[in-house]
Amino acid sequence: MGLPAIVTDVGGMAEVVRLAQAGLIVSVTDPAEMTAAILRLASSNQECAQISTNAKDAFHSYFTLQTMVDTYMDLYRSSPRLRALSH
Repeated sequence: MGLPAIVTDVGGMAEVVRLAQAGLIVSVTDPAEMTAAILRLASSNQECAQISTNAKDAFHSYFTLQTMVDTYMDLYRSSPRLRALSH
């Protein structure tokens, strides 16, 4: 969506945000840290724009339907177990 993300470090979201440099990661147990992250992005148009650009670029590089299908197909093709079944 082109918006910078503020995520908590649970599940896989933090890894995605780190990989793409597409947002800020805060502790799930610290509301003050979440508030600070919101205020930080709200007060810095330049940082917000850069993070938004990073998020869009990451989406187009890693998360389009075709990219995901290609990645999974490469994974399946590289699996020794699946190669053995196909021969």
